[in-house]
Amino acid sequence: MIVLEGALSIKAALKYHRRKIDVVYLDETKKPNKDLTYIENLCHKEGVLFKRISLDEIQKHTQGKTHGGLIAFAQDRALSTLESVIKNEKGFILLVEGIEDPFNLGQIFRTAAIAGADAILMGSRQLETSQSTLMKSSAGLFDAIDLIMADDLTKCIQTLKQHNYTFAVTYRNESSIDYLNFDFKQNVILGIGGEMRGLSSAVMEQMDHAVMITYPTDLKVALNAVSATAVLCFEVARQRR
Repeated sequence: MIVLEGALSIKAALKYHRRKIDVVYLDETKKPNKDLTYIENLCHKEGVLFKRISLDEIQKHTQGKTHGGLIAFAQDRALSTLESVIKNEKGFILLVEGIEDPFNLGQIFRTAAIAGADAILMGSRQLETSQSTLMKSSAGLFDAIDLIMADDLTKCIQTLKQHNYTFAVTYRNESSIDYLNFDFKQNVILGIGGEMRGLSSAVMEQMDHAVMITYPTDLKVALNAVSATAVLCFEVARQRR
């Protein structure tokens, strides 16, 4: 059981149908507003129980104080299969590995969803963080994008290559291509690694292209994973307009 907190998370969970929602609770002292009315109507439409209870009862189930008097009890989100994502015509998959901070991971989901990626591909043991935190840090967009969790990322990459995907990794070496000169119109898996560990050696061995973000300065400090993801995802979107 997962406790979702706040209007953004709960609206997204109701909208994207990635998880079963058992009940939505609202602070009984809350005055009606546009957001709350929308959520209540959506609950009725989707057949989700909507109840007003005391704030004290709500706070027994929350981590912080940013819930706004609104929580939901829900199940884990549904996962997608590699086969279902391959059928999508957009051909843009973000592979994420080694990013452990739930706030950074949530922001990556948010960016990928907004930029129009088909899916995020992750190792099956990577999602140990709270889905409630991921929903909050992604403004609910954790549920907006297909998520594939795989025991063997290498095998997934190889399968995608058989379907005309190329694997590009954010990596700086002598053969790296400026991201502005890389062809993101083709079917692409874009690999993003965490700042501490990066991508695993097994994943790196599958790399077809190293892509780098060139700076307008001579500063040698690397962008963090969230910033690099934003730059690259929106370059993909720009090229595909």
